Parts: sequence; C-alpha cells; structure tokens
Amino acid sequence: MSELQIRILGVGSFFVIVFLSGLALNRSGMPYNSAVLTLHKLIALAVLIFLVVSAYRKHQAGSLEVLELAVVVVTVLFFVATIATGGALSTGKAMPEIGLRLHQITPFLTVAGTAVALYLLLWRMDEVLQAMK
Repeated sequence: MSELQIRILGVGSFFVIVFLSGLALNRSGMPYNSAVLTLHKLIALAVLIFLVVSAYRKHQAGSLEVLELAVVVVTVLFFVATIATGGALSTGKAMPEIGLRLHQITPFLTVAGTAVALYLLLWRMDEVLQAMK
C-alpha cells in the first residue's frame, strides 16, 4: 500500500469515526458524553489540520494551483461552519432550527470538499512525483 493510499484511508477512517461519534452523541441526547464529544471534536480538528498542512506543503513546493486553493478555502469554510454549529449545539442552549439543519448538512459538504481537495492536492502531486521517477 502506497503512502498516498494510507493517507486517504486514514482520512476516510477519521471521517467515519467523526460521523459515528456524531450519531452516538445525537442518540444519547443531552448532556453529551464528554469523552465521545471530545473524540468527535479532536478527530474533526485533526482532519482539518491535515488538509491545511497538505495545502501548505504543496504551496511550499511551488505547485499550488488556483483551483486547488479555491477548493481548500471552500472546504475550510465548510469545516468552520460545521465546527461552529456543532459547538453551538453542544452548549445545550436552545438553538434555532436552522442551526441544527446546518449541522446536519455541513458535515456532508465538508467530506465532499475534503475528498475533492485531497484528490487535487495528493493524487495529482503523486502523479507528478511518479512521472519524475
């Protein structure tokens, strides 16, 4: 298994854990289990950091294209929206219905954006590296 495949599998696994822990939190109701909530938040943050570091490394290599940058920026905005709505939900205070709906939609947008961003950042970089060999 190549390094690229391991990275993609790792990010995919992290998203599965985030979704499963989110479902567990939703089903358990308030007050949320602090261990599950912490796991949910930290793994989501780790995936966000991985995405930003991947974009930064490609930028340092001098090959970050405008499309790649645009996809990364939009995906980071999806992450921020997901984290903000999740944080608001976890306070236990009454929240408008739109906040709950946003937190049900933005994670899927985040996963889709991350998949496209990682394809552009990692796969295309891997193709360039393979061509150089």
